[in-house]
Amino acid sequence: MKRSLFLAAVLISALLLPGAALAAGSADQATPPNLALDRTIEPVIVAGIFAGKPVDELFVYRWTGSSWEQIPFQIDERNSAGDYVANEDGVMDSNDEVVFMSGDTGMLASDSIGSALPVSGLWYRVEVTNPLNTSSKGWAYIVHSTSLSITNPTDYVSYNNANLRVSTANYALGWAASGHNGLDYMSMYGGGDIMDRTKLRIDYRVVVLQFHLTENDIPFENVVLIKDGAVRTLVKRGGTVTTSYQSYTSTNFPVDLSSLPGNLERFRTSTDLAQGVSGTYYDENNNAGKPIDGVPDNVTQTPFTQAWRQVTVGAGSNIQVAKLTELGGVQKHYYKDNSAVDPQDTGDQRS
Repeated sequence: MKRSLFLAAVLISALLLPGAALAAGSADQATPPNLALDRTIEPVIVAGIFAGKPVDELFVYRWTGSSWEQIPFQIDERNSAGDYVANEDGVMDSNDEVVFMSGDTGMLASDSIGSALPVSGLWYRVEVTNPLNTSSKGWAYIVHSTSLSITNPTDYVSYNNANLRVSTANYALGWAASGHNGLDYMSMYGGGDIMDRTKLRIDYRVVVLQFHLTENDIPFENVVLIKDGAVRTLVKRGGTVTTSYQSYTSTNFPVDLSSLPGNLERFRTSTDLAQGVSGTYYDENNNAGKPIDGVPDNVTQTPFTQAWRQVTVGAGSNIQVAKLTELGGVQKHYYKDNSAVDPQDTGDQRS
C-alpha cells in the first residue's frame, strides 16, 4: 500500500525562512516586551560579516534574560563560484555563512555582550522575525573572539558514510548505495523505513520514435559529504546538493535537458513509499485527504498553483514544498496508489 507523488523542485523545504535583520553594535537597548519566537525549526543564515577573520574565531550567543549562553552554530565556506566546500581558506569571505537555528534565539539584551564576554569591539545582533507574525521575534549575537571556545556540544544532525544516511531526532534519510542516484530510505521519529525510492521519468520523442528514461538510466554518482556540522549537513551527489536540518531537508536539484534530442514530452520526479505503508495524502486539490491503502483513487491533478503535498504516516507527517523554475508545458500534481505489480515500473514495481 503505497503511493507516488510529484515533487519536481529546485528547493524542497518544510517552511519559509524567517526574516532576519542584522545590526552591528556596541550596546543594546531593550525594547519590551521580549516575545518568544514562535517559528523554531528553520535556520537563520547570515553572510557577509567579519571579513578576513578566521572562521574558528566566530561564536554565536543568546541572552536568556539573566546570562549569556552559547548556542549551536556552524560556519560553512563557499568558493568563488558559490559552491559549498569542506574547507576554502579558513577565513570569512563575503559569501561564507554563519548558520544557527531560529529556535535557539533568545531575548533582546539590555546590556552589551562586550561587557560580559572577551569579544572584539565589533559584534552583530541578529533580529529574527516571523514574517507571518511580525511581533514574534528572537535575537542572537554573533561575536569575534581570540579567546572563546566552543562550549555547547549540541549536534542536531549527523551523517553516517557507512549507510549513506543523514539522521536527526525527527527523521532519517538515506541515499541508494547502487542502481540509482536517488533516496531509498526515510524514517520519522525513530520508526521504520517508509520509502521504496525516489523516481525519475523523462519521456521524449525524436520524429516518430518514443524514448523513455528512468532514474536507472542516469549515470551513477558517488555520495560526497561536504559538511557535517552541528546545525546542518551538506551532502552532494552529482549536481544535487541536499542540506539537512533537525526538522527538514532542502534539496537543490538542477535538471538540464537542453542537450536532449527531439522533443521533451514529460518530466516527473516522485517519491514512492514502501510496500505496506499506509497513511493519508494531501495537496492543494485534496485538502480532505486521500487514503494511502493500495487501492486506486480519483485524484484531481490540476490546478498546480501551490507546489506542496503532505503525507501523514502514523504520528508523523512529511510535508514537501517545491520552488519550481523554468518549467514549461502543463504542470500537474502526481499521485498513484496501486498495490498491483507494474512490470514497467522501477524499484519494487508497486505504487
